[in-house]
Amino acid sequence: MSLYDYQKAKFGAEMTRDAATFTGSFQTLGTFTDTPVKVIIQNDTTVTVTLSDDGGTTSGLSLVTGIRLVLDMQSSKVPSDWWSFRKGQTMSVSGAAGTGLFKISYLYAT
Repeated sequence: MSLYDYQKAKFGAEMTRDAATFTGSFQTLGTFTDTPVKVIIQNDTTVTVTLSDDGGTTSGLSLVTGIRLVLDMQSSKVPSDWWSFRKGQTMSVSGAAGTGLFKISYLYAT
């Protein structure tokens, strides 16, 4: 048995931004306080939202209204902390003003 056989899942703090605050420029959504194993992205807004993992230098992913996306950062070959968003990494979002919330939730291993 390895160390990874004994790890437990725990939720990290959810990152949320109200679409009413969108300006068309990238704004900080939040920061991963732990290295995520699973990432759940939800666009519950009335607008398309662009997600960036580098402050807006790169428009990484555009998410249309109502989409839910689960990213599984685990692999059978390497531990999740070798291939994942990093602890301390800040996520940013951009979109036109709208209504509703954009959220990222995540699970990490303890």
